Amino acid sequence: MAARKPSRLELFVAKGEDVTFPMQHTRARDDATPVNVTGWAIRVKATRFDGTVVFEKAAALGCTLEDGTVISQANGGYNWGITHAESNVAQGLCTLDIWRTDTNQERALMIGTLQIGRDARYGS
Repeated sequence: MAARKPSRLELFVAKGEDVTFPMQHTRARDDATPVNVTGWAIRVKATRFDGTVVFEKAAALGCTLEDGTVISQANGGYNWGITHAESNVAQGLCTLDIWRTDTNQERALMIGTLQIGRDARYGS
């Protein structure tokens, strides 16, 4: 079986925004069967194009969606967030990648970009 290609992810957050992203890992884009992520370590990293790391962190396993639906680790649930301090940086584009590690394997789950925009409340 061929290795699954990482999904593309494009996100925008306003400068200073504090936001959480609940995710559900499934077998494939056209197969919504959840993958059990129990025992995985999931890392999220945002880096400026000059190599400066904006943040790097572990994702929490299991998540709750906005409608209150709970997705367990066994059903592929995990979440990660960007804190006010992490997004309260200069505007700009970053690379964003989400990796998983389990049983001595590392694999990219998602790759893409994170755009940190201006704070619309204060115009900065």
